[in-house]
Amino acid sequence: MSGTASRAFRLRSSSHRIKDERVAEILPVWQAGLGRMQAEVARLIFTTGELPKWVDAKGWDGGLSQRQWDSVRAQSIAQHKSWLGNCERVFRRTVAASAITGQVRKDLFYVNKSRAWYLPVEGDGVAITSKRSIPAETMRLARRIMKHVRTRVGRPDMRRLRTMVMDGKVAKVETPNGHHGDYWVRIATLIAGKPVVIPLHAHRAFLDRLAQPGAKLANHCQVHVNTDGTVDYRLVIHTPKNPARTGGREVGIDWGMSTLFATSDGHLHGRGFLDRLRAYDARLQPLMAALQRNGIKLRDSRRYRALVQDVRGFITNEVNRCLNRIIADDSIDTLVIEKLNFQGMAREGRLSKRMRRLLSNTGRGAVNTKLASLAEDQGVATVEVNPAHTSRECTGCGYTSKTNRTTQTKFRCGFCGKTVHADIGGARTVLGRSQNSRHWTDRNRGQILTMLDEEFRSRWGLGFADVDQRRNTRGSRVAPTSATPATQANAFPRSA
Repeated sequence: MSGTASRAFRLRSSSHRIKDERVAEILPVWQAGLGRMQAEVARLIFTTGELPKWVDAKGWDGGLSQRQWDSVRAQSIAQHKSWLGNCERVFRRTVAASAITGQVRKDLFYVNKSRAWYLPVEGDGVAITSKRSIPAETMRLARRIMKHVRTRVGRPDMRRLRTMVMDGKVAKVETPNGHHGDYWVRIATLIAGKPVVIPLHAHRAFLDRLAQPGAKLANHCQVHVNTDGTVDYRLVIHTPKNPARTGGREVGIDWGMSTLFATSDGHLHGRGFLDRLRAYDARLQPLMAALQRNGIKLRDSRRYRALVQDVRGFITNEVNRCLNRIIADDSIDTLVIEKLNFQGMAREGRLSKRMRRLLSNTGRGAVNTKLASLAEDQGVATVEVNPAHTSRECTGCGYTSKTNRTTQTKFRCGFCGKTVHADIGGARTVLGRSQNSRHWTDRNRGQILTMLDEEFRSRWGLGFADVDQRRNTRGSRVAPTSATPATQANAFPRSA
């Protein structure tokens, strides 16, 4: 793995309230500028077919200086680049799951890889490169697919962003000589010639990151204005990515609520996760009810905001702690994970609607951020598989049924009688799908169940009626039919 990893750290500020207010005054003007720049970047994408590297903002006013417009342009282009990357992934999965075959399928993948969905169509084809031309009909099909993709991957409304990414022309990072603060950020305000200097104080995690070989402090600042008017300042450190771990082994991971992470090695991490969330939920619900009775908006309550921040911090810390313990084993070079679905997890935990939303949003972001960090800092790769029916599939015989999972923690196969901890069995199923190249990320639950049934019937010589009989029978194992020798049905251990 080569390249540079970037990480932003929020540093404590000791600036005066008036300075923060002058910085916060920039936000509405900055948001309006982002909206205008977003419209121009989108227009260029849809008319030229390419993401612009530069947008001429000379002559634009709107209350921003030309240096500030440069930062707005860079932030908008970076946001659209991320959006196009998401579109590319969804487009690829959509085509892979479709019935399109042959050369048209290959051409669509090539158009998607080149992100050439909106190149102008003239004549009988479009020249993607000097050596590759795509038929006009295929290009029109690519646009129709992109129209569908955009309904699933909406463009962010940059007019609502509360983070201003300011480069060194607008927010210059300085090191004071014996003065207050470890770093100063000199921020250009809306008043020309009157910047404000914000003193920032470094913490241990920031200093440890900066002390790594090849680390470099970036000369720009991320300024986030909270809804209560307070301002957070983040500095960015660039470090070389560590080489990927090689020659190791894969480990499957199963998400859960009673146990946050279970591994195919048989380890359980975060066993008290659900109990802590329920305790937070018991505090959150009465507080929300009291605020609503008194006509107070949730965002206006300092107590509510502090409690929500505690919940988010707990979820993030627990995710980081558990994943750190898992990859502490140097023999692990790849984590095989389920495609994230924290909404389904939250419903299983019987939490309130508000807590489910917090878990879904915070948990997804925490896991994605941590996995990206492990890839950059530790060289640990990640492989994603479809989570459908992983908790119901037996790793011994391949039989899949909801009756296999008798309780939240117990799994007993209705065909071979194998027993195992349900979460550990799910992690082993996740690992097995990766090792057998059955990622199935583009299939729905019904399609996957059909494929699992076909594999099971082919393996044991069963008919559809036999599979349905076993799936609909609870309790003791079903005796094998004449098509399935008893010796085969009983050839599995009854315990893991």
